[in-house]
Amino acid sequence: MLLFLISWDRPDIGSGDTPQITVTVDLSVLDMISNFEIGVTHVHNQWDKGHPEAVARVKSLLGECIRFHNQHITHWGVDNDLMPGPGQYEWETLDHRMNLIRSIKNSVPVITFCGAPAWMKDFDPKVKWQVEVRVRDENVADFASLCKTVALRYPDVKYFQVWNEFKGYGKDYIRLTNMYKAVYDSVKSERPDVKIGGPYLNKGGRDVSDWDREAVAYWLKKGRTYTNIKNNLKVSSATIASVEKDKSKPGFKLILKKVESEEWANQWTEKIKKFIK
Repeated sequence: MLLFLISWDRPDIGSGDTPQITVTVDLSVLDMISNFEIGVTHVHNQWDKGHPEAVARVKSLLGECIRFHNQHITHWGVDNDLMPGPGQYEWETLDHRMNLIRSIKNSVPVITFCGAPAWMKDFDPKVKWQVEVRVRDENVADFASLCKTVALRYPDVKYFQVWNEFKGYGKDYIRLTNMYKAVYDSVKSERPDVKIGGPYLNKGGRDVSDWDREAVAYWLKKGRTYTNIKNNLKVSSATIASVEKDKSKPGFKLILKKVESEEWANQWTEKIKKFIK
């Protein structure tokens, strides 16, 4: 971070002169060192199939300024259904995209586990892009297994993200959290070396809703850290601290009790389904 020293010689009011501003950058003063790095998500654009010279220039530019390159396991440039049916895999387009990322100098590949194959979710005719549909409850284990298979296929990938925003889950953070946990445990069982992040909200500055506070309380009870909650739910440390302080109040206790009851009911529903054919 650079320290800017600004002086402003204010002219007489009404003089019509343009204010003169002098900016001095003191490079000898170190305020902090930031480790922030930017990345890109590769999407549907097939830029690597353009003119060879143009493709080479793009690769060169990306290699100079971007390290992290993210690719989703379906959609976002991966045209086929990665897993068209149980035990069936079509790796061609995902392999192609991962090889493209590897061909970029200094690149660090990242894979996002989203979305789910068609047979793992309910088709919703109201949704234009079916990647916006969540994983069906009874297929969460199948999706988690698929994610593990992906992680094993690309051993050079050390960073993974679970899901994209809250797609298909809306405000159902319990289902989303359960899916995240299933994927996390499945991948970590075979790849304990990797780092797994997510989920996250694609929202900047905003008002904090009752649902936000409820989600914060739920994740605090699950043992999530302030940093984890802040990064994923996009709420401030002050909001988390406020919820931490208020969660012992009768109103919050009632909300958490209701949430835990719903979670317990969902767990037993899945257990019962295993015995009913």
